[in-house]
Amino acid sequence: SQTMPDVKPQNIQDRIPAAFWVLVKIASGLAFMHFANKIIVKEGYAAMVPPHAASLCIAVCTTNDPKKMGLGYLSAGAAAYGVLQAVGDGFMPDFGGSRALVVAAAVAAMILTDSMHPPAAAYAMTLVDAAPMKALGPKFILYPGFLGVCIVYVAALIGNNVHSLLTTGKVKLD
Repeated sequence: SQTMPDVKPQNIQDRIPAAFWVLVKIASGLAFMHFANKIIVKEGYAAMVPPHAASLCIAVCTTNDPKKMGLGYLSAGAAAYGVLQAVGDGFMPDFGGSRALVVAAAVAAMILTDSMHPPAAAYAMTLVDAAPMKALGPKFILYPGFLGVCIVYVAALIGNNVHSLLTTGKVKLD
């Protein structure tokens, strides 16, 4: 659902309520994600990476399709993993070759699956740059990316509906 006004207010005083609600939803959403991640980590998984903060901003502040967010992380993760397995992380190191191919493959996969979600391309790059991500092997495709974006969606759904309930008295589960 679209949570920001269709017409942007012309002066800053009119933007304060929207900014306040975004602040509340992002802060509470990240707190919820942190809490969920602490539970999941005890089971040996992880569900938070920096690109999830961008995904939460998109989920809270724009009209979004949660299926595209989830499929974006899945397809980007699969493409990144496949490319890294094919070329290794030392491909053209002076030019960031592995990083460039991983991100390009992630974007191409999202185009093919009609699931463009730019934070998922950033997530793909973590496979090259972060040793703990490489250590996950093929599990990287499912978590922390896809699992985390599922938590992002729940956090945004809760925040958007609490906002709607408090400001309009209505809840929309979409």
